[in-house]
Amino acid sequence: MSDAIWQRCLAVLQEELPAQQFNTWIRPLRLEAGEGWLRLLAPNRFVKDWVNDRFFTRIEELVAEFSGGQGFNVELAIADRQHEQRQLLLHPVIGAADREENAL
Repeated sequence: MSDAIWQRCLAVLQEELPAQQFNTWIRPLRLEAGEGWLRLLAPNRFVKDWVNDRFFTRIEELVAEFSGGQGFNVELAIADRQHEQRQLLLHPVIGAADREENAL
């Protein structure tokens, strides 16, 4: 459900913002979600601060609208290496050697 809410938010923001702003500030955000919360992970502090100052209020409004008033908590954070490593563990990248081995 959380992913669907974020996808709807992205669709609205893409319509509301110029393409350059959307692609520079919103598209790099990655979603981490749980029951009743969304965490948007920015690639660095600069992006996090920019999104926080200019777009975060609108993102919270859209989440509230699309969650049907379920009181989703929205957080903006910086993605860290630990998060990236957890994602790789959950979704490992298959290298060329692995593909060849799996093809046998």
